[in-house]
Amino acid sequence: MKVREVIHEVRFEDNPPIRMKDFKPDFELQDDDIIEIHVDEGYYSENNSWDPFTRVFIIREREQTAEEKAEFKAALDKMKEKNKKERHKLYLDLKKEFENETIS
Repeated sequence: MKVREVIHEVRFEDNPPIRMKDFKPDFELQDDDIIEIHVDEGYYSENNSWDPFTRVFIIREREQTAEEKAEFKAALDKMKEKNKKERHKLYLDLKKEFENETIS
């Protein structure tokens, strides 16, 4: 499985035009790198406000490590067990609720 990892992030205030001279990563870009640009127009209210900004992310995909795979599998197994217990509890609750009823 591929993992997406942010390898560089730059934040620009007030959403200016982005020029390559302003964006200087200290590593070599690769052909498969992904560039994501998030623009926030800002928000203004009496209680909660923020100025507009732009964030540029460089994302690189890589293969998942054996440790990450093991962690993911452990988390998935834990979630499956939790769901099974919740379904069993629901089953017992429904069984108790309907065991003395007859369908007419």
